[in-house]
Amino acid sequence: MRFTRCLALITAMALAVHADAFADAKTYDLGGLSMRDEYSGYTDAKGRHCLAPVDRDPRDKPIECPEPPPDERTGPLPILASIVPGVLVHGSGSFVAKDRTTAKKLLLMEGIGLGIAAVGGAPIVLSGANPWASGFGQPFVIAGVGMFVQSWLADIYRSSVHTHEVRSIPVSQPLEHPPESAEAGVIWTHDAYRDRMLWHVGGQAVVASRLELVANARRSYDAAYVDGDLQVRTRLISPYGHRSPGDARVLTDGSFLELRSTGRVHDDSDDRVQVATGEIEIAGRVDLRRLDLNLDGSYAELSTGLGLERVAYTTAYDYSSLLLARFAWGFYIADQGELNLFYDHRRDSLAGGIAAWRAAGFVGSVGARYDFVRFKGPLTLHLEVEYGNALVSTIGIGVDGGPMCDSCRNYWF
Repeated sequence: MRFTRCLALITAMALAVHADAFADAKTYDLGGLSMRDEYSGYTDAKGRHCLAPVDRDPRDKPIECPEPPPDERTGPLPILASIVPGVLVHGSGSFVAKDRTTAKKLLLMEGIGLGIAAVGGAPIVLSGANPWASGFGQPFVIAGVGMFVQSWLADIYRSSVHTHEVRSIPVSQPLEHPPESAEAGVIWTHDAYRDRMLWHVGGQAVVASRLELVANARRSYDAAYVDGDLQVRTRLISPYGHRSPGDARVLTDGSFLELRSTGRVHDDSDDRVQVATGEIEIAGRVDLRRLDLNLDGSYAELSTGLGLERVAYTTAYDYSSLLLARFAWGFYIADQGELNLFYDHRRDSLAGGIAAWRAAGFVGSVGARYDFVRFKGPLTLHLEVEYGNALVSTIGIGVDGGPMCDSCRNYWF
């Protein structure tokens, strides 16, 4: 119940803050333009909005923006269909809205996800959860479940946001990556044993063309709990953008792929335990406009990796391995922020894992994160709630700034 209330609060705050941005956002029809075409907003003689190539000759015949399909279905019915029976048959909301192309793609995505999960789950079940079989199968199970959940949420999004213009998209651009930033905030944790408040500080800096450093530290008010981490991110595939005629930079696709190497330590004197972890992980994001233009403004994330932990107790220590896996689905809010829902498979975090009956000890945590990058000038707002064995709520205020090196723009744009 606490998690549901916190999730509802974050969602309400996100939508309330950006209500004006949603109201003012125009919709554009992409028509036959390629995703990587350079384009800008265009208004025709009838006041309709669409996209036109940036290098279009003004002496050409004026563009007539297309009308919305006349047979589309609007109202709450597509939204309801995306939930029931959409939870089982993904794409139901799009189908009811008479957008069968998107519906078929989401149904196919669901099927692929279930297939991947079955490939990973079969050896786990048949071997009686043999450690080697589990180590092989778990990443596939999590990736498949991730695709299943993402395709369902994408259908709800498409049915909710695009019911009155099936072939149109809102102007919701990906967020530009800051050259450097710093954040300070407060974390509250609540579990069956205790409540605790932690101070949190963190920051990041792009230090080379493909290299970024990220650091975080947390401390309880009585210093009974202290932890910190240092992460090195290497960008492999970068977001896509271009320069408009006014030489302004426009980010049109937020997809990326990066390698993350992390070192973590934490000391909990109340529990008399110290943990040191080394991790390596590959993480990526795909803007779902690559799947279908009617999903523009939303994205899916997936990451997986391995970690090695050293756990020290009062009189002994132990080593163990750690599977890292995470998936998320989210959407950009105008060009000012983003909201995402996520599942994190690791169970050694502050939230721990959900006590899911017989799956307790296997299931990780779920949560929601909201980032508002133009809170006030360079200030940013970060809200997050995560639920596992404990409920963890975070609020942080940050500041973005610093110059981006010329060679870095190609990779961190």
